[in-house]
Parts: sequence; C-alpha cells; structure tokens
Amino acid sequence: MFTGEYRHTVDDKGRIAVPVKFRAQLDPGSMVSGWLDDCLAIHTKTAWEALSDKVAALPITDPRSRSFQRFVFSTAIDAQMDKQGRILLPAYLRQSVGLDSEAVLVGSR
Repeated sequence: MFTGEYRHTVDDKGRIAVPVKFRAQLDPGSMVSGWLDDCLAIHTKTAWEALSDKVAALPITDPRSRSFQRFVFSTAIDAQMDKQGRILLPAYLRQSVGLDSEAVLVGSR
C-alpha cells in the first residue's frame, strides 16, 4: 500500500521521480493507468492483475462498463523506473489529467 503525500516536478521529458518509499513496492510488471477524478494511478503488479481481472469482468452489455474498460486499459503503461527512480509519463497521459510541471503523488490503497 502506498502512503503519504509527495510533491515532485515533472521534467521537460515528462519524467517524474517516484518517492523512495514507493520504489521498493514497484516490481517488474507494475503499471500506471488513467484513473478516476482526473488522476493517474500507479499499481503494483499484484494490484494491477487484481484490478484488471475486476475491470475485465464488468458486463460488456453495459455501455458504462465498456467505457470504463476502454479508459483503464487504453491508458495503461508499464511503470518502468530508470536508474534515478523516475517514470516516463507519455504526453497523452499527462495531458489527459492536466499534468504540467508539478505533480502530487498521494498514497492510496
């Protein structure tokens, strides 16, 4: 579980530093995706697998479910950190949540 609140700048290349406290929890297979309330979410591999199973199980006959499935899966990217502990956020993801030069990383379950 991620806890705390951290303010970090987004560099010119769209990279954001992941708080040291979060880094230890991010393993290969961790993901970043669009989320509710104009946010991006970082998911551990285990959390992503559980979430994607739940989202995929939503009824495809419900237009709202299909829309949510498209939203979550189409915005998902691998959360690969570089040697400095930064994740590159593509421009389309940053633009989708209005992320410019500063980001607030907030813990959540």
